[in-house]
Amino acid sequence: MNFRTVLRAAAAAALIGAGGGVVLAGPVVWDAASGGNGNSYEVVMDDAASWDAAHSAAQSAGGDLATITSQAEQSFVESVLGSAGASTGSYWFGIHETAVEGTYANVTGEALTFTHWNTVEPNNAGDVENVGAVLWTPDGSDAVLLARRGHWNDEPVAGYPTDGSLIPSEADVFRAGYLIEIAADDGGTGGGNGNGGEPNAAPLPAAVFTFPAAAAFAGIFYRRMKRRT
Repeated sequence: MNFRTVLRAAAAAALIGAGGGVVLAGPVVWDAASGGNGNSYEVVMDDAASWDAAHSAAQSAGGDLATITSQAEQSFVESVLGSAGASTGSYWFGIHETAVEGTYANVTGEALTFTHWNTVEPNNAGDVENVGAVLWTPDGSDAVLLARRGHWNDEPVAGYPTDGSLIPSEADVFRAGYLIEIAADDGGTGGGNGNGGEPNAAPLPAAVFTFPAAAAFAGIFYRRMKRRT
């Protein structure tokens, strides 16, 4: 057991004790042997995170918000959301508007050569929408929402609902979480962190760091483990 695993377990316990609303699912590797890129993808279900907060959390985890660069990757991301049991809502991913209205770019600098916008999107509704989210709804949901499932929508950085007057009627537009992608560094077997290919742990929600006792316990436990080995 490494320190990252111990710390994640302690932080998760602290979050549960605080009644936090963040659920982590994954990571899932898009296997290079199956035509993937070898990267790890993770769903964080958090209906309070803005795009900026999600972006920072993804980078703190050693990755970034996921970028979707092909139909194959789009299909894989949808499978990750489905297997994670993601609830109805919008999930931030790694695109944002450039200085040119209506023109979007990937956060990684990769060329945006593939898009999967929902009908009439991006439309910059209310002149406040400039980041991207994947619309999602589980199987068995309303037929209208199912028809939109997986498509992209442009939304405000804060997400919906906002403090403004623009309140969408569609349930899949309201923020629900975000998608992390961690690049493989071990020859294509998953997002690595230098410890033999073990996928990186999910980002720890900000609320976790209000519990220093849990983190301290993790450090003490890890040092004791090291002395025994």
